[in-house]
Parts: sequence; C-alpha cells; structure tokens
Amino acid sequence: MDVKEKYEELKKKYKLPSYEEVNTEFELESIEKPVFLLNDIGRKINEKLDYYLAILENILNPESSLASMYECKVTGEGSKKEINLLYKKMMVMKRSCDVARVNNSEKDVGEFVSAFFKEWEETKPKLLKLISMLKEEWKKSEGKKESFSYFG
Repeated sequence: MDVKEKYEELKKKYKLPSYEEVNTEFELESIEKPVFLLNDIGRKINEKLDYYLAILENILNPESSLASMYECKVTGEGSKKEINLLYKKMMVMKRSCDVARVNNSEKDVGEFVSAFFKEWEETKPKLLKLISMLKEEWKKSEGKKESFSYFG
C-alpha cells in the first residue's frame, strides 16, 4: 500500500483533511513506508512547529545571534504581544502533538492531526504576516550603515 492509499484509509476513519492539503504542507510523498503514517505526519508537524517556534522565540528572547537581536529590535512592543500569543498557541499545538505521540495511539494521533489542521489554517496567515514584516525590515536595512558587530 502506498502513502496516498494508506492516508485515504485513515482519512475516512479520523475525518482528516484532504491528502493534497496534508501533502502540500508536510510532504507526505517523502515518506517511504507508510506503516505508521499518522506518527510520521505527527513527526512532520512537530518539525514544522519547531522551525517556526524557533523564529518566534528568537524574537521574544534573543540570544547571541545577530539576526535575532536585529529582529527583536525592529519588532515593536505591540507586535511582541501578538508574537507572544502566537507562540503560546503554537506551543499548545506542539504539546498536543507530543501527548498524542507519547500515548502512541493511532486514534489519539488521528484526532490530533484532524484538529491541528483547523488551528494551522488560522495560524499560518499570522506567521506569514510576521515573517513578511521581518523580510521587509531586512530589505530596509540593506542600504543603512548599521553595524552588526559584537555588542559585549
């Protein structure tokens, strides 16, 4: 059984979004053996959440990275409050995924994946808005003579 066939079977059982939606977001076609397909999807969801959570975390709590310090600086206090709320929402999604995967129950992971997509569709535009704003700030900085040297 290939990935798409296995997904279609699970889709009916757990009211999952369309294969095309999930494949577009999480590259299901890259899964070689769909033996534990829902766990594989959960892993891919966690990887994507980790990636975007790291961006948010670096803005909220910049460490020694020049990029995170700059992005923190150009993000206003009002935006930081929105980022904090988005961060918390995404952490709830991540921990929900963790709980489902730790339970190691196909039913729990299936229900999580189904619920996750509703949340993700609400979250993506907010992430896109933030990342687009950061990109524009970097573009503005190209012509400036701002120094990114060591601050210590």
